[in-house]
Amino acid sequence: MKLFPKRLEGREIAIDVRAANVGKYPEALGLNPRFHPDVSRLKLQLSIEWDPEVPEEAIRRLLGSLINLSPSLKNHSCRGPKEYQVQQPAAPLSEDEGASVEPELALVHLIEHVMIDVVAFVTGSRTVSGVTGAPEDLSRPFDLFIDCPDPAVARFATHLTLHWIVTLLDGQSLDGTGPSTLHLARHLYRHRPHAINSFAAAKKMGKDPDSVKRALDWLEEKGFGCRVNHHMNFSGASYYRLCQG
Repeated sequence: MKLFPKRLEGREIAIDVRAANVGKYPEALGLNPRFHPDVSRLKLQLSIEWDPEVPEEAIRRLLGSLINLSPSLKNHSCRGPKEYQVQQPAAPLSEDEGASVEPELALVHLIEHVMIDVVAFVTGSRTVSGVTGAPEDLSRPFDLFIDCPDPAVARFATHLTLHWIVTLLDGQSLDGTGPSTLHLARHLYRHRPHAINSFAAAKKMGKDPDSVKRALDWLEEKGFGCRVNHHMNFSGASYYRLCQG
């Protein structure tokens, strides 16, 4: 089973996942007053290589594309500095003034919010909190803490978010890993610990069975869905359940 991604890169962007683990992380409690000591959370350490010509404009375009994929991003509460808030990202300054945001920090903060959205959508949690920790030396990894009750959901949120970010910044097609994959992940999570039938899932979602099977295979590759083999299966359908641990 594959676990967390290690490195994703495109033509002008590279993201390295230096560390990824789920735990209580009491040291994060002072970073966000909405963190609860009894809630497990994902800690990600990310290094970003990204230097767009006009970072504010690049973030605005990326945010617009992400909202098309997950409209609930518009409803997030953001406690960060105004110029980094996802509800109203900073406008470009004049050429003399230079950039108003650090591009890597702005991107990591956006990654945090997309991951919050994915975790909330899949698990049905009404409140998911997170925080982006920026090092004084921006050449060092960023720390992200995001409420997440399940390691499989943490893996999925990391894979899907970083895949979306790199693919969209490259101007490429998501190739079947858009909102339908998100809905399928939620369907799989809601049926835990039971397995789902690929044909039944396709019918419920109104999707082509082959496209649903490809999405389930992607979820299996990323360590979210585990294939279940039955000794007697005459339907031709594939079965998957939420991976454990």
